Amino acid sequence: MKVIPVNPEIHKEYAAKVLGALLDKDLRAEADNRDEKLGYRIREAQTKKVPYQLVLGDKEASEGLVTFRRYGKEESRTVSLDDFIQMIQKEIASK
Repeated sequence: MKVIPVNPEIHKEYAAKVLGALLDKDLRAEADNRDEKLGYRIREAQTKKVPYQLVLGDKEASEGLVTFRRYGKEESRTVSLDDFIQMIQKEIASK
């Protein structure tokens, strides 16, 4: 998974919290805090075939949510961080 804060300066703390929660559950994830445009970072994750991109902005940080996009899909979904982790763990267990 790739954790992508909308604005690395403003959302870095929440991105670190989300990344920490994912790593605590033994999920492979990394943050993209580079000073590049958001669209560029999302597109790059798509071209590298990253299974999930988690985009974190003001709404997500204030409400404890994650907006994720699955590789190969156009739509994004917003869920709570705990629901996302449970969904990923179920997906891994079913493989």
